[in-house]
Amino acid sequence: PCPPDCLNIFPGFSMQRFRNTDIDVRQTTIWQWLFAVWSNRDKKKLNWLLNYFATKIQQPSRKVMKYLVAYCRQTGTGKSTFSKFCKALVDEDKVLFCKNLDDFLGEQNSEHLNKLFVLIDEIERATKSQSDKLKSTITSDSFRFKRLYENPQQMPCYLDLIATSNCR
Repeated sequence: PCPPDCLNIFPGFSMQRFRNTDIDVRQTTIWQWLFAVWSNRDKKKLNWLLNYFATKIQQPSRKVMKYLVAYCRQTGTGKSTFSKFCKALVDEDKVLFCKNLDDFLGEQNSEHLNKLFVLIDEIERATKSQSDKLKSTITSDSFRFKRLYENPQQMPCYLDLIATSNCR
């Protein structure tokens, strides 16, 4: 929904064409992957994850204000491949993948505009000051949009953060 003086040109998500089929979603590979890997075979965690993503899909202008961290001691287990799932879910242009926290917290942040998910890899390397900056990002309704050679502007922020970590 938008005000009557705004033109809504949002085309919808590309996965929308797969809805309302006769497939039992609980038998799909993605469901098994979410259940086994991401919720550790815990139905309560799976239900929370499904509600989290359903909220972002049904109400993209609503910020969930939760910070997900995928944790596994082993490296190479596929934690950062979650970005591919998010890109398939809400389209590539609405997901940003940052290899580290410095990429996300950089001064020029024009790539944050209109993103629904930002995935930050290797969050365990964050310093105390970087962690403090993240706190406001998680709950803030706006951010200071800055392009190179332009003045910063306050813009609405819709992104929710997902991070990966090899250390608690």
